Amino acid sequence: MGNLEKLVVHGTASLLFSHGCMGLPGEELPYPVIISPESPNEGDVLLCYVEEHRKETFDFYWLVNGDFVNISYHGQESKLSPAYTASGDFVECEAWTPLSLNRPNYQMGINGIYISEEPE
Repeated sequence: MGNLEKLVVHGTASLLFSHGCMGLPGEELPYPVIISPESPNEGDVLLCYVEEHRKETFDFYWLVNGDFVNISYHGQESKLSPAYTASGDFVECEAWTPLSLNRPNYQMGINGIYISEEPE
């Protein structure tokens, strides 16, 4: 599947990879994905990385309320600008093996958090 196709049908592709190719529903994906800060406020920059694999490269896909907003290719971490989020949003970061012409890519992990209101 090409990059454009993945963007168009990624929600479906994500379900197929995480519940089909990667294993059965309920099974954990291989690597824990971390979003920092853990309890972000509106206006925070979010950082996503794969725990214990900080020197490896991944493709990172950011979703806000189920919609794609940002993709980072071949990185050890990915940042999401606060311009993409608002208070109450649910933000997810997916880590995939990097796209390659020689092999398919696989979802390695996913994590999601809610954006809190800015403290007064």
